Amino acid sequence: MNDDKARVPALSIEGEARRARMLDELLGAMRHRQDAAARRRRTAVIAAPCAAIAVAVIAIVNRPRDEGGAAPAVVAGQPDEPNPVTEAGREQPRVVVVHTDAVIMDRYRPQPRVRAEVIDDDGLIEALRESRREAGIIRVGDRTTLTRAVTDAELERAGSGPPAPALRPPA
Repeated sequence: MNDDKARVPALSIEGEARRARMLDELLGAMRHRQDAAARRRRTAVIAAPCAAIAVAVIAIVNRPRDEGGAAPAVVAGQPDEPNPVTEAGREQPRVVVVHTDAVIMDRYRPQPRVRAEVIDDDGLIEALRESRREAGIIRVGDRTTLTRAVTDAELERAGSGPPAPALRPPA
């Protein structure tokens, strides 16, 4: 005889009811998983032939046709013989090799949008004053610096930001 049942203590009525609920819950979860696996298998069995049929239909629909609607006949011939299928009046693709030419490269080279203007010290001070970025010029040896930050990048690093654009009177 099996002595394992003798060692297990008897459950109360609530314990038996709880065990029955747990068993029902586990059986329901197991059925749900089995049903999901069966649905996946059925879907795979149906999807594979459907995909093959779809590929075949696309291949049939997209094959080349002549003006009459029928697929062109396969014509084998020597390379120097004209192909009757290509001479049916359809335009054939052309391949053109374009070589790089210095004139073309110069024509399509981007043009700089910067205008450089040579001015003297007085012209620089006047231009800075007109743009409301007044600064003085300091020369030490062969090095020239300005007394204040005047470029947008310098002003942003300093934390003051670029000043509002100067309003020029109409000429």
